[in-house]
Amino acid sequence: MERVILQFQGVDSAALLTAAMCAVSLALLCCSAWAALRLKWARAATCFAAAIPTVIICFARGRLDASWWVAAVGLQVLLAVGIFYSWAYRRLKWRRITVLMLLRTAAVGAILLIMFKPVVQMVPPFIDARPVLPVLIDASRSMSVADGPGGTSRLDQAAAMLISQQGRLEEHFRPVVLRFAGTTTELAGVQDAQSLSPDAEDADRTNILLALETALHGRTLGDVAGVLLLSDGIENVSKSVNAAVGAPVFALGVGSADAARLGKCNTGILAVDAPFEAMKNNATDITVRVNARGAANARTELQLFEEDRLVATAPVVIDGDKTQTSVELKWTPRQANASRGADIRRLRLDLSPLEGETALEDNSAHLHVLVSEPRLRVLYVEGTIRSEYKFLMRTLATDPNIQFMSLVRVRESEFSAYGGINNKTLSGLPAGKEDFDLFDVLVIGDLDAAYWTPEQLNRIKDFVLDGGGLLMIGGHNSFGPGGYAETPLEEVLPVIVGPRSQPQEGTPFAPILTAEGREHPIFDGIAGYFGGPGNQSPSADLPKLPELRGCVTVVKPKPMASVLAVNSNRRNEFGPLVVLATGFYGKGRSAAFTADTTWLWRLPLAAEAQQGPYERFWGQMMRYLADVKQGADAHPSVIVRPAGPQVAQGRTLTVRAQLRGIDAQASAGAEISAAIIAPDGESRQRIKMALAGSTDLYKCDMPVDWSPPTQGRHMIAVTVLGEKGDVIASDEMPLHVAAQSAEMDSLARNDSLLRNLSSRTGGRYADISQMPELVDVLIDRRRTLSPAVGGAKTYRMYSFPVLFTLCGLLLTSEWLLRRKWQLR
Repeated sequence: MERVILQFQGVDSAALLTAAMCAVSLALLCCSAWAALRLKWARAATCFAAAIPTVIICFARGRLDASWWVAAVGLQVLLAVGIFYSWAYRRLKWRRITVLMLLRTAAVGAILLIMFKPVVQMVPPFIDARPVLPVLIDASRSMSVADGPGGTSRLDQAAAMLISQQGRLEEHFRPVVLRFAGTTTELAGVQDAQSLSPDAEDADRTNILLALETALHGRTLGDVAGVLLLSDGIENVSKSVNAAVGAPVFALGVGSADAARLGKCNTGILAVDAPFEAMKNNATDITVRVNARGAANARTELQLFEEDRLVATAPVVIDGDKTQTSVELKWTPRQANASRGADIRRLRLDLSPLEGETALEDNSAHLHVLVSEPRLRVLYVEGTIRSEYKFLMRTLATDPNIQFMSLVRVRESEFSAYGGINNKTLSGLPAGKEDFDLFDVLVIGDLDAAYWTPEQLNRIKDFVLDGGGLLMIGGHNSFGPGGYAETPLEEVLPVIVGPRSQPQEGTPFAPILTAEGREHPIFDGIAGYFGGPGNQSPSADLPKLPELRGCVTVVKPKPMASVLAVNSNRRNEFGPLVVLATGFYGKGRSAAFTADTTWLWRLPLAAEAQQGPYERFWGQMMRYLADVKQGADAHPSVIVRPAGPQVAQGRTLTVRAQLRGIDAQASAGAEISAAIIAPDGESRQRIKMALAGSTDLYKCDMPVDWSPPTQGRHMIAVTVLGEKGDVIASDEMPLHVAAQSAEMDSLARNDSLLRNLSSRTGGRYADISQMPELVDVLIDRRRTLSPAVGGAKTYRMYSFPVLFTLCGLLLTSEWLLRRKWQLR
């Protein structure tokens, strides 16, 4: 025999209905108190009795289904209407009061039918009328964290709480239990939750969105009472779980939301920042970025080893809830490497593990640094902070083979110092022999000769005579316009500078190299950027350099000078204007460079991350003046520098490498590649490296996605091959490859995700300890809004147009009768 089930598809908020009934009851209780004060005991008792349905609902709401709700609301309305008419029209005959009460009650009843939308279902005896309740339980690896009472894991907490509510859930619902991590699978029943493990193949991923879609696949909103989700909310697959779910989600958060109080802690080295090249006997800064999880206010130590010899230590302090901190170390390379070839120091950084820390693979990092002798010392004196000074100062200061110091005039005869040589700094222009012994090359910029004393000018002359290098750069106060005519400096320079009236040439031009200039060491490897004798054009394969914005004119080069570059647009009586000339004076060398806007050569090429001649021009200029041999006599080397000591499968590793000691021709024809070598010795990935905006810095991004995946200790190697395929230089260091997982990166429960998901879908969020209360909410919601039963015949007992019209007619009829009987 078919069962008859009365269901309601309208208002589903039990709290809203209870609040409305309480408001009516409060009004009745106030009326009861007022009647009692006036000694109207019968009326007081009637009003008090009319409030009883609300009291019953408040105490028994968790055990009443929707039919009782409608009955209670209807009785409440009937009593309220009866009391209103018995008080308002107590002198009216009872027949008329009854007619008015019936009309008003019928109108209110029509409104209730519109609100509740009742339907009658004829359910066959073999159909289960309980709604479906998908139960999703998270079995990803983060659920193995034991941050529950007594060291209970998150998964065990969730399973135990779910089983404790099994009876109540099965009484009111048809629970469908699904286990999810990276994939989702259905379990046979609630009891199977206690046998789940967080170590399955897909446990390194958490895909909540896929779990919700799987749970609701093939079901409509009327088939389910909602979705019960037990999870720590650590989603790491879907970019967002804000897609339409289709049913309210009642989420239970498992685990601690405070990462600092988790049972598992881990520290690791994320990255190491240090120069590729360091000077012997000079302190070098090494910055180490340390990651900390679950280690609030922890203390540990970072150690630096050079060839297994401890050379530096630094404390590591994790303040408050920080997850990262930076640690500074200072390392001074001492004795030279006894082996032949480049002096590459192999350093190792060890981070002492915390108590209870088990993941130690990321507690160590390797670092290779090329150690060089400090052979070249440069002092740059400038009269004003101009663009040429700013760019040239940065270029020379960042050259690892140069110890650099600059003096720039800031007011009158006051100079500001930048940098230092052998840990010494000058407070003014060099004067005594001790000052001049500090540097190998002196560069004079836009500084008038009046700032030098005669004794200092003679000191400069003696400095070059004894083997030093001197360079003067163009400017409004250099050469002739700067008053250097007939001074000891004019004697040293390879040009006759002329008087103060010597004109400035402001027409933009591109320097033209002479035949001697094209072969000169200063233009080694960069001559193709410039035009040459006989209207020879720059190389079409190279970027075009911007024109310089003019130059200082000099009278002429000296007889023994070498003119390397001239102005392509302007001449004087002695020929094309000199742009660059060099010469010898005693044991030293001097150069006159009359232009002052070479910084224009750097900007466009730097923006395009292309190799340009700017850094090379100035570096080779300094080395020529100091008579430092470069290229073939230097030991070729390459230093590999990965972005971090560890990378996970599926991620991309950025690798940088710096090339040293290879001449321009060999460098242009060389092929530089990076490879990851697996433990079995096979190359898992090999990628050609490209220039990274500098003449010797290379870079590539390596996807760590080979198949089959391998984990553990690998090697990251960089190899430089010559044009004939011969190995010019190579370097390699250890690299730890971890399994693809972001599951354990952050173990704090993601309350925000779970709360937003529940709120957006019309559900509710609570801690796992409040699961009984949340089940109460589900049961209460099911009784208030009974879902449709599949396979049953449904008959609607309401029609909005009809009921709305009927309500209007009833209220109109009541109003007309009250008018006829002269009632208010």
